[in-house]
Amino acid sequence: MAIQKLGRTLVLISLPFLLFSNCGTSETKEVLPQSDVSIGESLYLLHCASCHGPNGDLCAFGAKDLTQSKRTKSQVMEIIHNGKNAMPAFGGQLEKNKIDSLTNFVFTLRKK
Repeated sequence: MAIQKLGRTLVLISLPFLLFSNCGTSETKEVLPQSDVSIGESLYLLHCASCHGPNGDLCAFGAKDLTQSKRTKSQVMEIIHNGKNAMPAFGGQLEKNKIDSLTNFVFTLRKK
């Protein structure tokens, strides 16, 4: 009986520590809707993986290693829309929301 009471007391005391253990961390990450990432991944595999590879690091035909990219989101979107060097433009093929989804997926390939 005393052991059960002690166990409940320990659980009640430790519960606030568990609930608030991640509060106040300085690192925040943007959480993207799964559908957005899934759409972006599908578009990437269809249009980009042949040169950049499924993981973004193939670098075939002069393609950049996307895992090492330091470009901003707007820079990546501009390159996808207008093309660059040997990379074709996709602005005529993909709507803005699809380019946005593709860009969001490309950012998931980056090494931390």
